[in-house]
Amino acid sequence: MTAPNSSHQESPRIAVALANPSNGELLERLLGQAFHLKHGFFGGHESLAQEVDLVVIDVACLRQHYKLIRDLRRRANPMVLPVLLVVESRGAPHPQVADELGKSVDDILRIPTSQVELQARINNLLRLRTLAREQDDARRQLVGVVSALRTLSACDSIVVRSESESELIRSLCQTIVDEDGYNLAWIGFNGEQSDSAFEICAWAGPSRAFVPDLRQNLSKPSPCADTISWCIRTNTTHVVNDIADTLPFSPPERTRNNAPACCSHHAAVED
Repeated sequence: MTAPNSSHQESPRIAVALANPSNGELLERLLGQAFHLKHGFFGGHESLAQEVDLVVIDVACLRQHYKLIRDLRRRANPMVLPVLLVVESRGAPHPQVADELGKSVDDILRIPTSQVELQARINNLLRLRTLAREQDDARRQLVGVVSALRTLSACDSIVVRSESESELIRSLCQTIVDEDGYNLAWIGFNGEQSDSAFEICAWAGPSRAFVPDLRQNLSKPSPCADTISWCIRTNTTHVVNDIADTLPFSPPERTRNNAPACCSHHAAVED
């Protein structure tokens, strides 16, 4: 069953640049509340490509903002910033206008038009942007998987070659930093006195100066110490991509078996 769209879902954002004010009013009437229209949008913003999902523009405004449109589309790459060109004619568009298809515009709409046709054109272009976003997400995930496999392979080689535990954990930290570009990688073990005493035994990376502060933070009750302690007690991995944004972390309810199932834990920290 398909879940209904949330009423809180943000409406697609459309930048509108039409020289004829009446065409802008017509656009407002035809699109209703389904889209969020932003008039007078081309004011030299540096982040326009991230602020809108679609551009609706006419020939006069395209000529005025031609370089900006091309630059926005280039900066949005690999995402697609679709542009719908509005022309006030039912005849064939000027050859120079048609030549812009695929360069600065993705579709041409002749007006006057119907609400059905206008919304269909816009929805098709928005699907194009959604597809580009999904492809970009898939590409990023693939890059992450390939990087993780490369690092895992390098770490496997270290495990085979290392002659001592201290050499092993130092080499693992350095390899994680070298292969994945982390600013800090460290490995720690549970202390002998209690499961909350945690000792950092090896580290590597340009942010190694952070280790004394981290040690102090782990020596007393803290969100970071609680997170690591919970991971060790439950033998569960907890991935923190952004410590400042993610912590404090509230561990789930304790399991009945509180015996440490894992005696070590490592973390990699990025700026």
